[in-house]
Amino acid sequence: MYVGVSKVTSRGQVTLPQQLREEQGIKEGSEVAFFKTLGGIMLVTDSELDSMFERFSKKGAQLGLSRGGLAREAKEFRARVK
Repeated sequence: MYVGVSKVTSRGQVTLPQQLREEQGIKEGSEVAFFKTLGGIMLVTDSELDSMFERFSKKGAQLGLSRGGLAREAKEFRARVK
């Protein structure tokens, strides 16, 4: 859903539209995460990120994977594809 346009400042800052901030509960000091996607950039709020990590952790535990194990696997994978 389209909610507005912002310009990027010389320092790389962007103001999120007020409607979006209000709907998502984003306030001063809130943390957001950015992900590069095939279609552009995805912004995720800290509460949604916590929820995603919780879901991934539960699924990883079901599969017998630990956070450290996943980190090692990711590092090894990156080394192989370079």
